[in-house]
Parts: sequence; structure tokens; C-alpha cells
Amino acid sequence: MNISIFAEGAQTTADAEEGVIAKHYFQGLFEPISNLEQEISKYAETELHILSDEFGYLKGETPIQEIASKNASSEESMEEFANAIVSAGKTADIIVVLLSASSFKNTVGSRWDDILSTAQKNTTWCFGASKGALDAIDIPALESKVKNIIIYQRAGVAPIGRETRTQLLNIVREGN
Repeated sequence: MNISIFAEGAQTTADAEEGVIAKHYFQGLFEPISNLEQEISKYAETELHILSDEFGYLKGETPIQEIASKNASSEESMEEFANAIVSAGKTADIIVVLLSASSFKNTVGSRWDDILSTAQKNTTWCFGASKGALDAIDIPALESKVKNIIIYQRAGVAPIGRETRTQLLNIVREGN
């Protein structure tokens, strides 16, 4: 089983020591994402995608030294990140997207038609975003195409709620 997780980096970071990778570099508000990825990776192959204000689009396994030399514009990074979400819809069994309202609208919202056209029948999608961001997409259109949809309506800074996390982990443990 393949699981793709899409999230934003955090302002709080670890020291940029040699050998540190992106998923261990971001801390603070990123820790729930990192913990979720770590838990899911016990049951499935995971790929963590990170959108950082400072560094752009990164994969979780990217060495910190590569991050420091990355110079993509925020528009290019946002487009690359959105393309990765669309691509994951074609290949991953579970797609988890946990973003702030603006990032959600600029990635998922701007590519919603592409996401709908590429989403596979036996996939599970998990979205964590604000009510306004979630209301801007046609969730019932995706529900009719895929196996499961899990929604976490963010009201604060937590990228995923306890109940949503439990529901997602149960699906992962059951093998989607």
C-alpha cells in the first residue's frame, strides 16, 4: 500500500546538521504530521511532501543540505506541489492533504478538476483544511469516485484532529 501525505513545513526548525532530512528538520506545528507519517509507515510505504514558505516544495527524505541550496519561486513550488497531489491521485492508495486555507485553495482548489479526473476508484482521501477551503471544492463529486473520504475541518492550528487521525489509522491498518 502506498500513502502520500501533503503538508506544510513549520517556522520552528531543528539545527541544520549534516545528515538531517526535511521531515526531521521541521518541528513545532509540523510534529503531528511527522508523528502521523511515522505511525503510518509501520503499515505502508509512505511519501511525505512538504510545502515550505522558505524552501518551497520538498520531499520528506530530502537532505537538509539540498534544502539550503533550493531556490524555487513560491509560484513554482506551489505548482510543483499541486502537480504532486494530482499525480498521487493516480498512484497512491491513500492521499492525505493537511494544509492551511491559502495553501489548500492554491493547490487542491486550483487543481480540483484534475484531481477529480485522475482520482482512482479504490483510493482513500483525507483532507484537513478550514471550512472555507473545504467549501470551495466539490467533495460529493469526489465521494462518488473513490472508496473513502475523511474530512477534518480545521478550526485552529492543529493540522489533523484526534478522531480524524484515528479514523485514518484504522483504514491504514485494515489495508485501505
